[in-house]
Amino acid sequence: MKKICVINTGGDIALRDYIAGQTESFDVCLDFLFSSDEGEIIDKIHECYFKKFGGIIIDAGEPAEYSYAIRDAVSAVLPIPTVEIRNGKCENESVIAPVCKGQIRGIGDYAYVLAIKYLGELTK
Repeated sequence: MKKICVINTGGDIALRDYIAGQTESFDVCLDFLFSSDEGEIIDKIHECYFKKFGGIIIDAGEPAEYSYAIRDAVSAVLPIPTVEIRNGKCENESVIAPVCKGQIRGIGDYAYVLAIKYLGELTK
């Protein structure tokens, strides 16, 4: 069973429950962080590396447009595949996307399900 971390700056328990319900048949173990604190996000990315997670899904929201610290953290944990989720209006391009394995944009919460399925298959 692969461990996959979901990091989201604006999520809540309802989003966690939706993702868990949609992916319960997948062979994955999910860990969640809902925080907009850049330091917490970076710490969680590093934790995923040291605990040998099979993938990271990150929806960094607005910080994705400017946070080179988050980008550096993602770069540092390679080869852990990371998928960036971008929902809603994006004013600028993401600085995180170029170091991620992939990016899913504009399809709402179902993007998490697709990313988990992708990472689960990728890391078999």
